Amino acid sequence: MDSVSDKILRYISDSAKEQALLLSGAWGSGKTYYIKKILQKELERREEYKKYKILYISLYGVNSLIELRKVLGSRVLEEGFVKKDFLSQGKHKVAFINNIFKNINLNAFGMIDIGIGISDIINLEKIIDYSNMILVFDDLERCTSIDLQDLFGFINSFTEHKKVPVIVVAYEEQLKRKEEYNNIKEKSVYRDVVFTDNLLSVYSNLVETLNVEKRIRTFLVEQFKMCMNQFERLNLRDIKFFLNNWVSLFNEVKEQLDPCRDYYFFILEELYRYLFLRAIQYKHGVQRTPWEQVSQYGSILKDKMAEPSTPYYLQSIMGFKFIDDYIYGFSLNKEDINKGLEEIISKYQNNKLSLFSLQAYYSFSESEVLGLLGILLFEIVNHKYSQKYIKEILIILAQIRYSCEIYFDIDIFCNYLADLIVNDEDLLSYHLREANHHFSELVRPKYQNLANQLIQDVKVKELNIAKKELYLKDKFYNINSQSEGVKDFVIANREKYSQQTSFLIFFGGVVSICRMIRDFDNQKLLDLREVLQWLYWYGSGKDIVKHDEKGLKLIIRYIDKKISNKKCDKIRVQNLFWLKKALESTVADNT
Repeated sequence: MDSVSDKILRYISDSAKEQALLLSGAWGSGKTYYIKKILQKELERREEYKKYKILYISLYGVNSLIELRKVLGSRVLEEGFVKKDFLSQGKHKVAFINNIFKNINLNAFGMIDIGIGISDIINLEKIIDYSNMILVFDDLERCTSIDLQDLFGFINSFTEHKKVPVIVVAYEEQLKRKEEYNNIKEKSVYRDVVFTDNLLSVYSNLVETLNVEKRIRTFLVEQFKMCMNQFERLNLRDIKFFLNNWVSLFNEVKEQLDPCRDYYFFILEELYRYLFLRAIQYKHGVQRTPWEQVSQYGSILKDKMAEPSTPYYLQSIMGFKFIDDYIYGFSLNKEDINKGLEEIISKYQNNKLSLFSLQAYYSFSESEVLGLLGILLFEIVNHKYSQKYIKEILIILAQIRYSCEIYFDIDIFCNYLADLIVNDEDLLSYHLREANHHFSELVRPKYQNLANQLIQDVKVKELNIAKKELYLKDKFYNINSQSEGVKDFVIANREKYSQQTSFLIFFGGVVSICRMIRDFDNQKLLDLREVLQWLYWYGSGKDIVKHDEKGLKLIIRYIDKKISNKKCDKIRVQNLFWLKKALESTVADNT
């Protein structure tokens, strides 16, 4: 799928454009950050776009076209969009610029012919270099003092007459309230792109700016991946607020923690998760809950907090009073911080990993067990356990879930436990299934089901790892006009393909192949047919076609629908017909 950057670059390259591109997204989604911090880097990264430089103008608070021209004229000079021959004029350049600013109160950018009768009084036009300029007008919905028709007339003067790519950034939902907007948009906007915020990417960029060591930056990104889905509504302002608070608290606690101790990142994880929760809840208006623990550190029930979308493993969480004090009261008590850290260090040194605490789960309250399960999951995700502990973990999970009837999503545990297993035939046989442990009649079959599920998850993961390098989907989408490219790759790796039990997975599955059929030109359809034919011919005599038969028949049905479309190009229909016949022959010959 095209990224926002791909769409913008395609607009820049389109020689037929004579209108602006609209980039729309909700407030706080990160549009401005994207333009200022990411898009320019993307331009610099791609050879054909290196020459371009963004000229950014915020329309927020601009009250008239004259004021806008003034701002724009100043920004042009500040950013150096000036012709090279003018730069060589030395002192004359200085005198000219001084003259501009003497007259800027009237028509600093009036020399541009925008078709509304503004006179060319200072001749700034002659020195501006438009060849590498990308104009960005941000906060369109907040520019309330300038008539929309006049504003877009001004903007279009650049796209129509100067062939300058112009990106207008706005929260379009606010603009739609104006009756005249839709008509103006139709005349003035070439394409519109919805900004889908990639918070992970934005967050990662923010982390890279922090003055912390590399392993801490890596830690911050990995933790965010695990925490970012706690909230349905999470925006750039939220994560900036969290990161600012993280940096402040980290500077307070880092001197109390020995980075060489084995508990260092364990404690940072607990600090991160609780601070993330509290910081985002604070930004979303969730009120502070009373601290009911005697100590500075303890289990906090999440059901007392107003966040319905909280995942199961965070229904209870280990919290810190000093974090609550800081987020809600902007108060830092170093004595409380030290006490909280001492308590968690003591807990870790006594219990080490949460599994050993959970072995005595019957001595804890339900909220404490849920808190320990949350810690256990994060420990599993971060590979704190070797595979020798997997059976023991499964036993504990089965007992808590099915004997005590404490609800948590046990499937997620199995999914991450599968990552810990490395080709161990003993573990993947009766050893895991047959637990020499006293189970109730209710729990025993549940445990066996979990063991079977885990074994299946491991096999799927190992299969996917083995196949990753053989994936053909990306190769097809990256190949240009070289029809032999993908087929040559398949032939060169025929021994690896011969060991597989399915070929559809290498194309991303049935849906992915149908998308290829929809998107590919005739040349690539030929490529696809050749590769499919060769794979199934080479794999004949095995059970591959039998495994893929259902999927192949669905693809054939999809092709039939495309062929039946009377508006379809006749040459394309012929290619689709050949592809259909090839797949039908493959199924018939091997079933």
